[in-house]
Amino acid sequence: MNQTALLDTAAALALMDGDMSILLMILPIVSEQMNTDRHEIAEAIKTSDTARIKAVSHRLKSSVGYIGAMRAQSACARLESAAEHADAGVLAELRQQLETEIDALAPAIATYLARQAAPANSKAI
Repeated sequence: MNQTALLDTAAALALMDGDMSILLMILPIVSEQMNTDRHEIAEAIKTSDTARIKAVSHRLKSSVGYIGAMRAQSACARLESAAEHADAGVLAELRQQLETEIDALAPAIATYLARQAAPANSKAI
């Protein structure tokens, strides 16, 4: 099992100078982008558009790295590299690895956002 954190919000906050409001604003944007980009990558693989695979993987790599999603960032980097070297034989496998990371990351983001939105001292009366 990969020991790298799925979502390292401490690392993300460090990149944002500790500004929680920026992190809370960026997380839903990146989550939506993950959905859009995963479909764009799938279509680019179907049409063997390695330039598009490389561009979208690079964009997503930057975005998920900014929120501390190092496993997804690594999966993007591997896909980007394969596209750059026109290694069509592994693109589908690497896309599946990225999909697996996105499938794990999306609920982690949602859970983190829900916890941050919950009142600090919510007690039943």
